[in-house]
Amino acid sequence: MLNPAEKDVTRRELYNRVWREPMVNVAKSFGLSDRGLAKICERAGIPVPPRGYWAKKSAGKRVIRPPLLELGGNDSTERVRISPYWRQLKAIESEGEEGTPNAFKELAGRELQDAKSITVHATLHAPHPIVDKWLKEELRARESRVAYPHMRSNSEEPTRTERRRRRILSALFKALELRGFEAEQGAYRHDLFVKFERDVVKFELNEHIRQRRVRLTEEEQERRNTKQVWTQTREPSGELVLKITSGMPEGLDSSWRDQPDSPLEQRLHVVVVGFVVAMAYAGWCREEEEEAERKRWREAEDARKREELRKAELAKKRVLRLKARSWCQASEVRAYVAAVQTAVQTANLDVETDQLNQWSAWALCHADELDPITSNRALSVNEDEIEGEEEDPQQACGYAPHPYYGFRKPWWLR
Repeated sequence: MLNPAEKDVTRRELYNRVWREPMVNVAKSFGLSDRGLAKICERAGIPVPPRGYWAKKSAGKRVIRPPLLELGGNDSTERVRISPYWRQLKAIESEGEEGTPNAFKELAGRELQDAKSITVHATLHAPHPIVDKWLKEELRARESRVAYPHMRSNSEEPTRTERRRRRILSALFKALELRGFEAEQGAYRHDLFVKFERDVVKFELNEHIRQRRVRLTEEEQERRNTKQVWTQTREPSGELVLKITSGMPEGLDSSWRDQPDSPLEQRLHVVVVGFVVAMAYAGWCREEEEEAERKRWREAEDARKREELRKAELAKKRVLRLKARSWCQASEVRAYVAAVQTAVQTANLDVETDQLNQWSAWALCHADELDPITSNRALSVNEDEIEGEEEDPQQACGYAPHPYYGFRKPWWLR
């Protein structure tokens, strides 16, 4: 059953509407912002008009309308439920008010005006599936105690307050599901929460336990072997307290308890308004965290790209230094060959002509291999093309090696 403010439309119908008129107009008809409706379409796999689409269409320019892809599932996957409650905070018109306590108070005031009273019956009739599960578990435990009376059992008969708590929870769950929420139970009975899409609101409804200070008698002191005069006792009060534990905007109530003139049953509509505000607050907090995470990811990506550019620049400079060193080595080899030839011509070195020519050809060929200009590698930046000696680490980094850590940078240069 849908709330009157909710709408259940098919993907094809929503697709035709967003391509028939601007997104802002369609979003207003659903009580949403254009960005909120765009996110719903994105999750449902519905393409939306890009920015500037309507301006181009009005100017007579050619525009492209992508087709709607069929999901191929059952009817539930082909329909989209649109509820304004998850984005009521976005509908606030005042600039700069989104996410502030005043915005949530305004949301609570609007919801409270439209809230209707919720009836809690004196007897549990047609319980919610969660409460019905508890009743069936207790019935099985009761039958087990009758069949096996000698077996120990931790289950106890529910008290009057516990039965009243279940009636309130059953009515509350049904009222929240009319708003489009989903009531669920965790591993334990007291682990209760309400979900709406990706947002979760946790709460608890328990009996208030009073602590009373009692004076110990002499016999009790002697039996406990203590010198304490007073002790604390815990007594059930019969009063129920409902508390939203997952967070609430500042300045708004997050807990409701029985009052002498106003039991909790009479204020369930106020509690439902509190859940609506808490769900909007949870969605706002989640979007803030996601935006902060996206910002951190963009900053990390920018830092990674800057680091890659820095390393690429350092590699290019290293290649340049290695080529300059290779060019110097080639020049030294050629100068050395010329000096040897001069020494042979001046009879300072006794070497046969064939042997000198063979050695000179080999040495000059090696010089051409080292020379980046002769080998046509003067402007290349590939380190694999560099042959010869590796760059001296001490000359490259500008400091002497540590006797233990080697060429690792000291902490003041990292």
